[in-house]
Amino acid sequence: SNLVVFSSFAECDEVLRHPSSCADRLKSTAAQRSVEEGAQARPFGTPGFLFLDPPDHTRLRRLVSKAFSPKVVKALESDITALVDGLLDKVEQAGEFEVIADLAYPLPVAVICRLLGVPIEDEPKFSWASSLLAQGLDPFIAFTGQPQGFEERLQAGLWLRGYLRELLQQRRAEPADDLMSGLIAVEEAGDQLTEDEIVATCNLLFIAGHETTVNLIANAVLAGFRDLGVPMSRL
Repeated sequence: SNLVVFSSFAECDEVLRHPSSCADRLKSTAAQRSVEEGAQARPFGTPGFLFLDPPDHTRLRRLVSKAFSPKVVKALESDITALVDGLLDKVEQAGEFEVIADLAYPLPVAVICRLLGVPIEDEPKFSWASSLLAQGLDPFIAFTGQPQGFEERLQAGLWLRGYLRELLQQRRAEPADDLMSGLIAVEEAGDQLTEDEIVATCNLLFIAGHETTVNLIANAVLAGFRDLGVPMSRL
């Protein structure tokens, strides 16, 4: 099979807007061939709306966006500031700074846990699961079907969805001031998110929100040092 890479904005814009373009992997020839050979169609269950096409994507995105209100995000500001201060305090005490391990990696998963209302003692397991599942975003793994680590990623995905389902049941019984409770309560024109859709949305938030933010923080720090003219040998 061939892997095609579109490297310019113009090419990506044209491909993504093309009528034949789709986000649902099951519509691809490679995925259909794998299913015919006996592979599970959706081993992780209902996909997040990132991997769906209209009208399903349109409906889910509209409902989910209602729970991501500015008020919800603003309420996290003090917690995020405290998290960053705590991480940097440890750096100061250690006398050295490894940007990925000391800041970029632990911060996003901690913020997402607080956003959803995950107890702080469970955060390390979430960090483990999201780091494994993020490997599936690697195009060479996703498109070449490399089996390395698939079973471990499958187990991490099943654990994460099982945990989120239990958390959802707790929030149904006792709503809190967090995103999970907001997703349960959201409604528009009589339409609500199903349990599977809520779990898939929270699952997507962890996978897509963790790894990407790690890279954003690390690359922003690197760009800042380059702007200041710090030699690469000093980093």
